[in-house]
Amino acid sequence: MSLFEIGRLEQRLADLIGVPVDLVPESALRPDLADQVTREAVPI
Repeated sequence: MSLFEIGRLEQRLADLIGVPVDLVPESALRPDLADQVTREAVPI
């Protein structure tokens, strides 16, 4: 998925659910933050 596609998907999801959305490919997560981000992730 390209950066532009991720941006479009973030905007579409935010429009649908009415809250800001932050999408990050798992491979792009910093190792020192990955566990925390995974714990705080909210599946939609």
